[in-house]
Amino acid sequence: MTLCASALMLLPACSPSSSAGIDLPALDPRVTSCAAPVTIEGELTGRDVQQGWARDRLSLVQCRDNLGAVVGYYDGLRSDLAQ
Repeated sequence: MTLCASALMLLPACSPSSSAGIDLPALDPRVTSCAAPVTIEGELTGRDVQQGWARDRLSLVQCRDNLGAVVGYYDGLRSDLAQ
């Protein structure tokens, strides 16, 4: 009986501490940046410029919003786990 009680007392010492922080690395900058706009060659009409600008702008805004959400979540997770 004493042996069993002694073994039970050791169990908490063997388990990881719930207060131990987990260190997640920072995200790689290549993952957190949006692609640069493509280089345009040749002559463009006003309509080509307008359509290209609108398409690029939409892509950049969507990329920024998506990355912002992912990076924000990851940074919050890193902060929570480090405590």
